[in-house]
Amino acid sequence: MQPYILPLAVVSGIAAAAAIGWLIFEEVLRERWLTGQRLADRFRADGEEIRKRSPLFRDLKILHDQTRQSQLSPREKFALALEQSGLGIPAERVFLLAGLSGLMGGIAAYLASSYPLLTIPAGLIAMAIPFVYVECKRRTRIQRLCRQLPEAFDQLKRAVKSGQTIAGAMQIVATDMPAPLSEEFSICCKQQQLGLSVQAALHDLARRTGVMELQIFSVAMLVQRDSGGNCIELLNNLAEMVRGRLNLVARVKALTGEGRMQATVLAVLPIAAFAAIMTLDPEYGKPLLDRPHLLVAIAAAQILGMLWIRKIVNIEY
Repeated sequence: MQPYILPLAVVSGIAAAAAIGWLIFEEVLRERWLTGQRLADRFRADGEEIRKRSPLFRDLKILHDQTRQSQLSPREKFALALEQSGLGIPAERVFLLAGLSGLMGGIAAYLASSYPLLTIPAGLIAMAIPFVYVECKRRTRIQRLCRQLPEAFDQLKRAVKSGQTIAGAMQIVATDMPAPLSEEFSICCKQQQLGLSVQAALHDLARRTGVMELQIFSVAMLVQRDSGGNCIELLNNLAEMVRGRLNLVARVKALTGEGRMQATVLAVLPIAAFAAIMTLDPEYGKPLLDRPHLLVAIAAAQILGMLWIRKIVNIEY
């Protein structure tokens, strides 16, 4: 088993050096490089690179294509999810961290157990950690946006009732509301000030946030703008609709709390029991370590059971 350690150590050192170099570039040299790129792009007829880097500058064709998420490639979908998470880091850094994490996880599993077969599942699990973190941040941010929407719609309604235009009311929300909703409305307002059409700015707001309620708001505002109607009543109905959806989410969580707790216990209990056995009586658990294929089968069964329970308790509404 000893010959496996040297190649893994060499690959790990190369990956670590690449990761350190990338982080140094991101923290120290990236701003200088971006400044040079902006100066070069300033004198180009086509500002494509600027539009890709800034959320304020969107090519209308690109914006139209990105609004249809079904047409996006997996890499573009992940870039969109990363943008919706609000982390503000490039997708390349996440891929680099995922590869480095998977490599380190595989090496750690091999050094801890001396079984090469365990390096594959351990590496895959470690590689998935950055992507899981991005998805968790994305869901947390979407939930925060949803909780802020009823108050934002009420504020829009009060501003319009006092004589403000929709653009002015959105600027009030961007100024007075807390983050992250104020940041999204601020970008939408700045896009319109820079010449982007209201339709494109609202579509980009819905795409950039990934919130169903903001997609409904975008469509409703565009329909009201084209066909007319009572804007105050529309905003009031939107606020009531979002409150109803939030109440439904809370009710669903309360009704499925037992199932989610069962999934958590079933996932944590075997790992905790195995760790306790290996700590208190290693000889008792050693026969299980001598059969790594059995550990892989147990891990696969655990993951399948967790996904099955998640499918049961997650109710679409």
